Amino acid sequence: MIKNPTKRKLIAELEKTGNVYIACLKSGISRATFYRWKNDNKEFRKRADGAVRQGRENNCDLAEHSLMIKVKEKNMEAIKYVLGHNSPRYKKPRTSNVIIDHRSNRPAPYQFNQTELDEENELIKKALELDGPDDEVSADK
Repeated sequence: MIKNPTKRKLIAELEKTGNVYIACLKSGISRATFYRWKNDNKEFRKRADGAVRQGRENNCDLAEHSLMIKVKEKNMEAIKYVLGHNSPRYKKPRTSNVIIDHRSNRPAPYQFNQTELDEENELIKKALELDGPDDEVSADK
C-alpha cells in the first residue's frame, strides 16, 4: 500500500493518461523524482508500471471510440482505416521491402603486403630508439 498522498495522486494520474510527463505535471513533481521513486521502491515501481499500462489501454479505448464516431459520421478515411485493419476482404497483402543484392563486384578487403608491414615495423623500432628506455632509473637521483 502506498501511503504518500503525492505518490497516490501520481498513480491515479498515470492510470488516466499512461503518460509520465503529464502525470508528473498534474501531481506537482519532476520526472526525475518519479524515476527516483520508481528506482528506489519495488512496490511503487510495480504500481507505476501497472498504472502506465492501464492508462495506455484507456487511451486506446478513447481512440477507438473516436474512430467509431468518425465512421458513423461517414468519414471516408476512418472507414478505410477500419476496413483495412479488420476485414480480410479489404486488407492489403503484406509484402516485403527487402532487396537482396547478389552482385559479386564488391571491392576486396584491403590486404597488407609483407613489404608494407616490414617498413611499418622499422619505423616503430626507430621511434622507440629515439625515445629511449622509459623504465631505467638514473643513478644521479
